[in-house]
Amino acid sequence: MKKRTIYAIALLCATTFCGCTVTAHVTSYNAFSKTVDEVNKALEKEGFTLESTENSSTRDTPLSLRAPQPYSYNEHGFHESTKADVEYTDTYRFVNNAGETMSYTVSYRTGIDIQKSMAYVREAYVSGCETSNPAHHDRLCGEHSPIHKLNSLEKDTTAVL
Repeated sequence: MKKRTIYAIALLCATTFCGCTVTAHVTSYNAFSKTVDEVNKALEKEGFTLESTENSSTRDTPLSLRAPQPYSYNEHGFHESTKADVEYTDTYRFVNNAGETMSYTVSYRTGIDIQKSMAYVREAYVSGCETSNPAHHDRLCGEHSPIHKLNSLEKDTTAVL
């Protein structure tokens, strides 16, 4: 009888102190926004002025609609919030004094840590880059251009997923 009581207390303590929360290192939305500003300032130093910004978002089709067989979120460990994911796409258009244009597009997915009341960026990547003058392409869109800072954002905080 004493063993059962000790076992029950141990089980209760284990479930109490080992909750089902998972934390991950993520990029705060402020750090993401700051990096976009840094990229835009670097392009201004190259002689290009920000002319316009276009924002859009697309919602992925829920897994239950894409799967050929019935799909249970609970069975696969997904939460309600992952049924349909939103991808944001921002396009920044620049022009220089000669009328040449340059644009880049960054796509990203966000999340919210409810406990911290904090928005964060789960992933971000440059999904497009164009220049009207091919001579500028490598410098502004190439692998060493400032826009690629957005492909490797610093994970500056933790979030409860």
